[in-house]
Amino acid sequence: MAELGGFSARFMDVVVILAPTRWKLRKAIKAVNQVMNDLQVEKHPDKTFIGPIARGFDFLGYFFCGQGLRIAKKTIERMLDKISRLDEQGADVIRIEKYVRRWWQWVKGGVDGLVDSVSFLNTAYVVCVRFWMVFCSVSLIMAHLKTGNG
Repeated sequence: MAELGGFSARFMDVVVILAPTRWKLRKAIKAVNQVMNDLQVEKHPDKTFIGPIARGFDFLGYFFCGQGLRIAKKTIERMLDKISRLDEQGADVIRIEKYVRRWWQWVKGGVDGLVDSVSFLNTAYVVCVRFWMVFCSVSLIMAHLKTGNG
């Protein structure tokens, strides 16, 4: 991509291409499409974004935008879905807390040394703590009701 005037990053089957102009981006897209055609693979329509980076984009669970780096909305949705599944399967609060702690370690690990992580992590931590407080309150109420004490 450097010879086309752009920047690219790849992780497994995920590719990000950044270009300074629309024309250089079009050249890069054409080159990528040619390689994908040669390999007989297709872009996933839900996982493909072509547009100005000012709108921001998801990459590896994070949302990159002009205001900085955040946890991607889909990443949070997946975490909440996982917690719901654990709850439906009868997992206790300790098991769910372990999952949330591992997830939080993953979130912190992805930004370590890359950004001014203090503001990023404080914002993300507040979101997690608020969610956790609500979840624990609901779980305790539900447990109380299940035991017939309510």
